[in-house]
Amino acid sequence: MVKKLLVYLLCFVSLGLFAQNPKVLNLPVYDYKQMHFGFSLGLNISDFRVTRSYPNSDTVLVVEAIREPGFNLGIISNFRLTNHLDFRFIPALSFASEVLEFTLKSQDTKIQKPVESTFLDFPFLIKYKSDRLNNGRAYLLGGIKFTYDMGSQAKVKSTSGKGDEIIKLKAFDYYAEVGFGIDCYLEYFKFSPEIKVSYGLRNMLVNDNTIYSNSIERLKSTVVLISFTFE
Repeated sequence: MVKKLLVYLLCFVSLGLFAQNPKVLNLPVYDYKQMHFGFSLGLNISDFRVTRSYPNSDTVLVVEAIREPGFNLGIISNFRLTNHLDFRFIPALSFASEVLEFTLKSQDTKIQKPVESTFLDFPFLIKYKSDRLNNGRAYLLGGIKFTYDMGSQAKVKSTSGKGDEIIKLKAFDYYAEVGFGIDCYLEYFKFSPEIKVSYGLRNMLVNDNTIYSNSIERLKSTVVLISFTFE
């Protein structure tokens, strides 16, 4: 629902920007700077892509991932390559939360295992910009992102069968990332709402031979980031 609302907002903003009559441009030389900086605030929605391990899952009937919201704060470094291309590096601190719900065969009950993470994100992106029309332009983003989970519990010990089992994830991950947004040139700064989707490429599961980890073969992340940048 949130993603749909932001898509509608982007469409509304773009129509308002691109349909206006020619007028005095805000920040007329902004795009000719070789480098500029800014910051971003965002809401992330994390999810798991779960691949079941059926030969080892005789105790677990169903594994489901439950999406949870989180928060991002990033610092923007933008390097101009051409009139239509920029290179962007946006290191960020990201707070994410996911829940895995297991339905057990023998007990016919649902058990939830929360997974909370605090990430350092290091995305390297190419930004392709349309021609500027009045005080707005659309853009596309693509690149890769590396993350390190400062709260990883990969080395924490839990005793199988005692009820304290946790879902352990590896600390490092890497993603393919794509997105789009609208640059809005205001009087004193540039404001940009954007949506990015990150697809985790690494199996993050640490199998410590519990009934929960044995029921999963692969666990990969997907993150939708709705952000607002100020540059």
